[in-house]
Amino acid sequence: MLRLVFVLVFFATTSFAQDNGRLTESDYNMAESFVKKMSPVFSNRDAFAKKTDSAIEAMIGNTAKVLRKFKHHDYAEKILIEYKSHYKTAVFCSVSYCTKEIGDYDPLWLWLENVHNTVEEKIGQDWCKFFHAHDMYIFNHAVPVVFDPASYPEDEYLDHFAGHPSTKFKWEHHGLAGVVSYWSAYTVCAVGTYGIGPIAFACTPICEVVERVVDKKIAPPIAKNIWRDAQ
Repeated sequence: MLRLVFVLVFFATTSFAQDNGRLTESDYNMAESFVKKMSPVFSNRDAFAKKTDSAIEAMIGNTAKVLRKFKHHDYAEKILIEYKSHYKTAVFCSVSYCTKEIGDYDPLWLWLENVHNTVEEKIGQDWCKFFHAHDMYIFNHAVPVVFDPASYPEDEYLDHFAGHPSTKFKWEHHGLAGVVSYWSAYTVCAVGTYGIGPIAFACTPICEVVERVVDKKIAPPIAKNIWRDAQ
């Protein structure tokens, strides 16, 4: 039955390509092999949910590429930002437990959320992170959690307070403690250099060291104690 469904659907969606000689027997074999791998996924709720999230991500990503080809760059960035910020694992987290990270809870200020999204649309996500404008997003979503430790699980509290390292030297995102430390150090450094362009620009690597050290060594034990005392 599965084979019959596969053949009917595949024929209906690829008839044009077949007429133009674009598909070979090996193409059909490859596609059918993929269908067989997919079959067990549908009977496992968590696996199906994760695969659905992956499919949505691919769909949104491809749609953004199409929009860029038609010169709709701003809207392409907008939907990517909104998807990654709020919906990346939405299906899986709706059917199974997920640790909520920065961005999964409501922001402190809708105004700051709009400012961050607009800046990211205008200059792009990479530049936004490079110039630390993305810190607006971390601040806006971390504050409500960090200042209310009794209302959140420990792992989520630590994530918002001290960040989420992805490797020994890299971070998925920093926490509120690191972001506040970065900008506190930046203020002192900028004042000390009188805001002079090249000199003030040298503040960034110094402040990034401060941010990493705080989130890696200082913030985690403090966050754990705050959370435990609040329970």
